[in-house]
Amino acid sequence: MKKVVEVIYNIYPLVFGIISFLFFLFFSIDYTIMGFQDVLNSIITFSSIIIGFYTAMYGVLISLNNTDIFKKFRNNKIDGTLKKQLYESLIISFLILIVSIALQVLMNYQGVITELTFFSWSFLLGYFLSTSFRAISLLLRIMFNHNEKTRESTKDNISEKTREEIKEKLRK
Repeated sequence: MKKVVEVIYNIYPLVFGIISFLFFLFFSIDYTIMGFQDVLNSIITFSSIIIGFYTAMYGVLISLNNTDIFKKFRNNKIDGTLKKQLYESLIISFLILIVSIALQVLMNYQGVITELTFFSWSFLLGYFLSTSFRAISLLLRIMFNHNEKTRESTKDNISEKTREEIKEKLRK
């Protein structure tokens, strides 16, 4: 059962990419639709924010490298999966950014290359959204797990009397 969940967790971005592609194809949505330029601008902004978020979070992850959660990852041999998923998310974010910028130019020229780029973009859009969700939820779980461990260890290290004394001093 655990393997099935792991497989689903690893392939659902691909499935969302295919669903996104089929959605655009089935409903005959293409780059000539009114407002598409605004959609591209929004995707460029959003993907840039996601790339910035990843960059900031990778710095935090480096500082958490020797914590209990990373030791558990290494012991269970899932640190490779973690790295793969984070790299995948970052690469897809850059790809959707680059293809969106290219599409801003190409949408002024009708042709096969523009059509292929658009449908590649439609696949990447679904893939990008799902890998971003997966990576951000994973990073947040790591952060909250780390904070819970820190809170628990701090709580265990301070006696109840000392805790009350600190609270009293803070009230003054």
